[in-house]
Amino acid sequence: MVDSRIKAFAEQCAKALSPAGGGGRPTVTDYFAVYDLSSDGRAPSTDFKQIFRMAAANSDKIDADVADKQVRLDMFEFVTGTIEQTAALVTGVLYELARNQNIQNHLREHLDSELDEHQQQVTIDQLDRLPYLENVLKETLRKYPLVAVVRRVATKPYIVPGTNNRCTIEPNSLVVVPVHALHHDAEHFPEPEEFQPHRFPGQLSSAYMPHGSGPQSYIGKHFVELEAKLIVAMLVSRYEVHLDSSNPGTSPDSLNPKSFAGVRLKVVNRSGVREPRMYTSLQQLHKDNNERAGDRKFMFF
Repeated sequence: MVDSRIKAFAEQCAKALSPAGGGGRPTVTDYFAVYDLSSDGRAPSTDFKQIFRMAAANSDKIDADVADKQVRLDMFEFVTGTIEQTAALVTGVLYELARNQNIQNHLREHLDSELDEHQQQVTIDQLDRLPYLENVLKETLRKYPLVAVVRRVATKPYIVPGTNNRCTIEPNSLVVVPVHALHHDAEHFPEPEEFQPHRFPGQLSSAYMPHGSGPQSYIGKHFVELEAKLIVAMLVSRYEVHLDSSNPGTSPDSLNPKSFAGVRLKVVNRSGVREPRMYTSLQQLHKDNNERAGDRKFMFF
C-alpha cells in the first residue's frame, strides 16, 4: 500500500498543476509552441498559467512535431536524475553550517530579511535576492565538488607550460583533470580546507569546475542548485542546525560522499516560526487519507 503521505503529496501537486475548469490538460508541446509565439520571445516567470491560456487560444497554429509522451519521459528522467546530486549538495551545506555557526547565523539573517514573513512560500525572485545563499552553495561545491574528474581528448599537440618543451600532449591523448585537487589547491583558493563563503562573488578561477567544464558540464547543474537553494532556505529559516555530540571526532572525507553517513546533525525548531502552508496542507490531507483508510495506517507525521 502506498504511504498516505506520498498520496497526500501527489494530491497536493495535482491540484497545483491542474488548470482551472478541468477542460483537459495542455500538452508539453503546446507550452513550447506558444512560448515561441510570444511577442518578445520569452515568458515572464510569474505568467506560467497565461502560457496555457495562450495555448488553448492558438491550438490551430501549433504543430506538435515532438511526441508529448517522449518530452514528459525526458523531463521525468531529468528531474529524477538530479536527486542524488541535490542530496549531496544539501548534505554538504548543512554539515558546514553546523560546523560554522557564525556563517549559519549570518545566512539566517539574510533569509529572515527577504523571505515571506511566515515562510509560507519561497519564490525564485526571492532566491535571486539572496546572494549570500549563493555564496554558501558555491563554497560547498568548491569543498565537495559533484564531479570528481574532467576528461578531455586532445585534438592537437599541446606543450605543457614550464616543461621547457619536454612534455607534449599528443593528439587523441586522454587528459584527466582532478577537480578535487584543483579546488583544494592553495594557489587558487587560499586556506582551501576552511569554509569561507566570502570567496564569492567575484571572478571565479578557471580552476573552479564543480559540475565539470565547458559544453559537456553536467546538464542538470542549474536545476540542482535551484533545488538546493530552496531546500536550504526553507530549512535554515525555520531550524537551527548543530553537530550532534555523538559524532566521531573526524571530519567526513571530502572525496567520498558516503563518509557523511556517519555524521549526525541536531535540528532545533526556531521559536515563533509558523508551519509553512504546504506542510500544514499535507498534514490535513494525511489526516483525511487516514480517516478514509480506517485501520490501514502505516506512517505518521
